[in-house]
Amino acid sequence: MHAVNLIPYHISFRRFRRSSITQTLKRVTNITSKRSFSTTTSDTSSCPIHTKTLSWVKNFVIRHKLCPFAVPLVEKNTLRIKISEAVDEERLIKEFREEVKILEVGIRGTKDDKESLSSSNDDDGSPLPESTLLVVPSSSLLSTYRDLYLLSWKLQEILVECKLEKELQLVLFHPKGRQSGYQQYVHENQNEMNNNDDHNHDLDLDLPVEDYPTKSPYPTIHLLREKDILKAVKSTGEKIAQEIPSKNRERLDKMGVEKVKKDWRESVHGSGGG
Repeated sequence: MHAVNLIPYHISFRRFRRSSITQTLKRVTNITSKRSFSTTTSDTSSCPIHTKTLSWVKNFVIRHKLCPFAVPLVEKNTLRIKISEAVDEERLIKEFREEVKILEVGIRGTKDDKESLSSSNDDDGSPLPESTLLVVPSSSLLSTYRDLYLLSWKLQEILVECKLEKELQLVLFHPKGRQSGYQQYVHENQNEMNNNDDHNHDLDLDLPVEDYPTKSPYPTIHLLREKDILKAVKSTGEKIAQEIPSKNRERLDKMGVEKVKKDWRESVHGSGGG
């Protein structure tokens, strides 16, 4: 949930047509007619994966002020946590498209569009989601951070295809996430990555404190609105979003790796560890 993971794309934005919103609304209404947007509704809150993810957000990310974007989302109950049912990449990409379409209505839709989508929600009082965590618990998918990174290129192409590359940002989290190795991934050509090097980044070793802001209970893809990034940067006084990782590192360094590790485990597994 911090901007160091954002993959930069600078592609010309083309104006969308009203008809595309109407088509989107029809598709999204079908998607959401039996699902709730709320982070705390009964159909998802009893799920251990949902519980762990939300606890991690509240008790680690927010508690240690790692992400200025997270606080208002949780306070307003506009953070959507979608637990993926995918067991293969094709299904996961389909789910990602569905989540993009849900956020697209909130970004581009008219007041009537939004009211129509909101009324399709079982929980009538829930606001439309403003951000989504797509959590991927399947052991057959995204087992390494490299897998998640390579998938993110395909997901970014979907945002470009939907003309949302200037509206939505991707942020990546993984149980073996390596912020310290992220820039290497960014600067290497996707097709020239050396398989022998990949495992050096994904070994289940003790992580340095700088990697904990990217460490999540499950592989997780965060769809974050650009305007929320700008709003958070303005409200926190950060000159640029890239300052967030360095400030996080300073904050966690002061805590010490053992304290950071303990707090992370407790945020996911409770005080009993695990």
